[in-house]
Amino acid sequence: MLRALQIFLAISFIFIVAGCSNEDIHKENLLKRIETSFIEQGFKLENEGLQSDNELEGAIPYKYWVKLDNEEADYILVYFFSSNEAAKNAIDHQHYTISTLTNFNNYIYDNALIVHFAPMGDLKKYKEQIDKAVSHL
Repeated sequence: MLRALQIFLAISFIFIVAGCSNEDIHKENLLKRIETSFIEQGFKLENEGLQSDNELEGAIPYKYWVKLDNEEADYILVYFFSSNEAAKNAIDHQHYTISTLTNFNNYIYDNALIVHFAPMGDLKKYKEQIDKAVSHL
């Protein structure tokens, strides 16, 4: 018991010194799972990193271009919130500067809000694959 406590304290100290929090670790793990799940559905992904111009309720999203074969690319924004409830509440405050053709659809997983944008307006094009990717997280 004492040995387990010492190991726990040593690991906690390393994370504190390194600046990693459980929240950061959770976020990185979920981003990797999202990437893997989308790739398993056949998507080619291009990660554009954090996009401060799409901030929502204080959360800055990660942007990914997603594409299947020779189809036009769509993109997703992945937001992280403090809780599942905060992610759901953020949907009520969404406002994006997008063209009139662009449509978007929301997916919630854990404390993440994943927003699929279809710049040409065709959300159905990737709906089945995105539904599967999110359901396999």
